[in-house]
Amino acid sequence: MLPVDPAAAALGLFREAARVWLGEGAVTRTLPVRARGEALPLSDARADAIVLVDVVEHLTQPKLARLLAECARVLRAIIPAGFGRLRLRLAASRLLAVSLSLR
Repeated sequence: MLPVDPAAAALGLFREAARVWLGEGAVTRTLPVRARGEALPLSDARADAIVLVDVVEHLTQPKLARLLAECARVLRAIIPAGFGRLRLRLAASRLLAVSLSLR
């Protein structure tokens, strides 16, 4: 797990939540990284899954397109190849979260 956010405060919130949800061991094995979603600090085909929470509703369509292109770059398998799943969480016709994974 590699939490990424451009805001240090958000990464601090992640640590607090992870400690509660996953236990102290998960937090000590996780190094949060300050970075933007459209420039992920990963090499190509490095991630098995990407979860975007409280992100997409703040982006314009061009920025969302760049973010999703970056997600596709770092994923090990691309959804159209039939290896994965794309899940969108909606509330009142508003996109809240995107989850991309291999299975």
